[in-house]
Amino acid sequence: MAESPFPQYAGEIRSVADLTKALEWVNSLGFIPAISKGPHSVGTTLEILLGHPLDSLPFRDFEGCEVKAQREETTSRMTLFTKTPIWNKDDGWRAKRVLEEFGYEDDDGHSNALRINLYSSPRHGLRLQASHDGIDLIVDETEERIGTWTTERFIEGFEGKANNIVYIKAESRIIDGFENFHYKETYHCILKDDLDADDLLTEIDNGNLALELRMYLCEDHQHCWDYNRKKGLVRDHGPAIRCSPSRLKAIYDITQLL
Repeated sequence: MAESPFPQYAGEIRSVADLTKALEWVNSLGFIPAISKGPHSVGTTLEILLGHPLDSLPFRDFEGCEVKAQREETTSRMTLFTKTPIWNKDDGWRAKRVLEEFGYEDDDGHSNALRINLYSSPRHGLRLQASHDGIDLIVDETEERIGTWTTERFIEGFEGKANNIVYIKAESRIIDGFENFHYKETYHCILKDDLDADDLLTEIDNGNLALELRMYLCEDHQHCWDYNRKKGLVRDHGPAIRCSPSRLKAIYDITQLL
């Protein structure tokens, strides 16, 4: 990690108790200038302050817990984890075929894109359905199964990334033309016990969780040239399980730390 002009926490962080002490120190700093621009700067700036290397690998930020930071006024959903379904390859289903048959034209000129939230009611011809294996992705018109997020895959996602979260709200303020953050309220969120596929689909349908597809088919045009992406390749950011800050209490037991 490159050297930072910002102060960094000097202590070790090996537990939620350690992290709480570190966040008390961060809180005492008051407003800190953002290290970068954009929606993710609130998280990257906090990571720098805590002395944590910046990466996007799907591992926990600190031993035992994942750290999530958002601007206090946001209503945007946070990504808990990403999980690709097990495609029904026996019937010829893969991400590319899903895009070719159900994709739509997006603002970047891709003719086959899918950036949609899925529910048990149909969206763009697709819907979710709970089964004995987990949650199936279904073609609404034919009831054909495209793929499955097994209960085990959901459990892996939560246990590997999102069953133990420390969630921080930051006040955002423009100072001398630059965004600054004051990291204030902190909450410890522990996943509720015994959530199965039926429970998860219920939480998706009532809006407490979102299961979002985020992919498109690359084409021979400027947007894909700029990113060196070849025509016909699938660009998949990974189906994401996401949750709004106000809905965390539906699936987590929450304790305020600061």
